[in-house]
Formats: sequence, structure tokens, C-alpha cells
Amino acid sequence: MTRPCSSPNYDFWPPRIKPSPVACCTQACVFGPADRSPYAEGRGYIPPDEPIAAYLDGIGTAWDWLRGDASADPDLDDAGLAQMDAGGMRGIGLLAMLKGAVGSDQLWGFGV
Repeated sequence: MTRPCSSPNYDFWPPRIKPSPVACCTQACVFGPADRSPYAEGRGYIPPDEPIAAYLDGIGTAWDWLRGDASADPDLDDAGLAQMDAGGMRGIGLLAMLKGAVGSDQLWGFGV
């Protein structure tokens, strides 16, 4: 049986335990919209649709330590990279196994 899960909680609060100064967690999930990105059959839950704009808004307006990673189009230019950086993105996911994704062979020129 598939069951709905809760919507995101947008009430941010500081961690109860002080993390190491070099600690980093870059995990966040953005789902949907389901009409464009259908969910897998047999999944155990139904995530609420969360537009990418909400994710980018959260990264761009949250505390200065909240950063994001993104999947990038292979045609990303310097201006697009600068825009992502200004919005709080600090990493690009390498998805070499997916058609049309950015792979390691496309990193030259981006600080490598």
C-alpha cells in the first residue's frame, strides 16, 4: 500500500549539537511534479510535489552555511555557473550513467 508522506517543514532551527567546523551534509530531495516526473510503481510512499523554485529559494535565503548541489546541463556556461554559485550551489552532481548528464569528461575548465 502506498501512503502519502508529510509535506516539508520549512521551520529551520539550529542543530542541538554543535557540528565540526568542517562537517557537511548536502542531501536534499526535490520531488515532482508527478505529471512530468512520474514516481516509481510499487513505491512505499507518495512524496508531495515540491517545485525546484522552493528548493532554490530555501538555499538562497537560508543561513549562510546552507548550501546545495545541483545536476547541471552539459551546456552550462560560466554565467550559469556564476548564477548557481550566487544562489548557494557549491557542487555539481556527476551522473555519467544517465544520458545527457554532466560527466567527469566535461569538468575541464571548471577549476579542474
